[in-house]
Amino acid sequence: MEGKKIKGLSRREFLKKAGVVTIGSVGIASAVNLAACTTPEESEPEELENEPETLPTDSINWDKEVDVVVVGYGGAGSVTAITAHDNGAEVLVIEKLARPGGNTSISGGGILTPNNLQQAITYFRGLYELSKSTYDEAIMLRYAEDAMGNVEWVQKLKPGTELTRYGGAGFEDIPGSESMDKFMIRAEGKTASQALFEILSEAVEQVRGIEVLLECPGKRLITDTEGAVIGVIANNKGTEIKIKARRGVVLTTGGYEFDQDMLRNNVKGYPIIASGCPGNTGDGVRMAQKVGAGLWHMNGASCGMGTKVEGFEPGFSVAGGASRPNFIWVDNDGHRFIDETNVESHAGLLVVDWYDHEELKYPRIPFYFICDENRRKQSAMGSAGGWNRGAYSWSTDNTAEIDKGWIKKGETLAELASVINVDGNNLAASVAEWNAAVAAGVDKLHGRAALGTVIEPPFYAIEMHPMLLNTQGGPQRNVKGQIVDPFGEPIPRLYSAGELGCMWGMIYQGAGNIGECIVYGKISGANVAAETPWDA
Repeated sequence: MEGKKIKGLSRREFLKKAGVVTIGSVGIASAVNLAACTTPEESEPEELENEPETLPTDSINWDKEVDVVVVGYGGAGSVTAITAHDNGAEVLVIEKLARPGGNTSISGGGILTPNNLQQAITYFRGLYELSKSTYDEAIMLRYAEDAMGNVEWVQKLKPGTELTRYGGAGFEDIPGSESMDKFMIRAEGKTASQALFEILSEAVEQVRGIEVLLECPGKRLITDTEGAVIGVIANNKGTEIKIKARRGVVLTTGGYEFDQDMLRNNVKGYPIIASGCPGNTGDGVRMAQKVGAGLWHMNGASCGMGTKVEGFEPGFSVAGGASRPNFIWVDNDGHRFIDETNVESHAGLLVVDWYDHEELKYPRIPFYFICDENRRKQSAMGSAGGWNRGAYSWSTDNTAEIDKGWIKKGETLAELASVINVDGNNLAASVAEWNAAVAAGVDKLHGRAALGTVIEPPFYAIEMHPMLLNTQGGPQRNVKGQIVDPFGEPIPRLYSAGELGCMWGMIYQGAGNIGECIVYGKISGANVAAETPWDA
């Protein structure tokens, strides 16, 4: 609408002369009737209905006022708030849900901490080159360098904290992979991720006394006439409030794994389920887009495999692996398609997102976990991890889940195929081929360690889907943590951290998200705190 004229002025010139502030591109309240500035002949009411409402800058009734507003209270939000506070800023954290922690609190708790800078740079470059993902060299270099101090930073935050190395590179064939070290906190009676978020939240709320508002989702960013972000409109337990941010706003709202529309527009495969924080519905993406942010890595995702059941929004994990024999995976045509025990735990979507251009469907979404009575009796086939952790206990012998219909049953393979609507001949052939591979001691089809027949009736199936741990994409940021527009120019006073618009592309290195929460929480927190108050 830049070219539209109002009494000889462009709309932008008019707004500047009026001294107004906008909410994204939507105004706070109407104090100026734009239609009144035109003659009846010039008036275009059907277009003006959607024009931003405006209000003189000095007329905003702020409900709260701080230096820095952090939108989202997970790992990235915590580190950002801690760092901004320690750099002299008054900080307010707002969180959408009644339960804080986001994906950090229910993840594996891994913290990526490279042990060699040059090798780490080589490895990260390899990930981008192989995935053909865009990347920012300065961001990658800064991440590699700063992440080497991640463990030390956590230990300084709470002296006495013990961490242990539990793994390394997700892709060992890429040069430089030996530099990848993954650490987690050693904790009694709790998971590593729970222990990590306890340390972070204690540092925020108890040690520093930073104010936190739960059940207070951010809705819109408030900008001045030059496009600088000067506040946030939030919904505080049902009441709209306007929060003034004298220095700036940091978005740490996580991804969009629970927003099906955003997934369909950006991530290949359908339907895709998720196991993480159900509050991750793309709020930060939309808020940033509204004020002109450019996006990147929207097709990037960290994804495992799981099943969706009635009554639970996040999905459930399903146990496989070489230590759990007597099972195979088949696609929805009844064919095996991969070594079921050799899928990198964050790359599940890349295994199943193939679209058959002749059949016009995703033949591997859903796919099916197929097993026999021997496997049924061994141990629980599913588990309530992620956001469901503690909300459900899967029965050891799986009978409760069979009764619920979560696990389908057939006395014969033909009956099971009919129940799950898979071609019975193909399913029978796949099972027979697997059993023959076990007898021969070699899986010629996919090279899996041939162990455990699927032969003892009854037979069982669990419907499986790609199950997102989190998405990686969102508003692009620069090396200073500033969110930038599609031309790479920073949007004044707007920053981000964490998995919202993070650095990872199509190929994700495990523990890298929490590693980035720390690195860019520190960078964005320090830089936003260094901003000169706009009302000074």
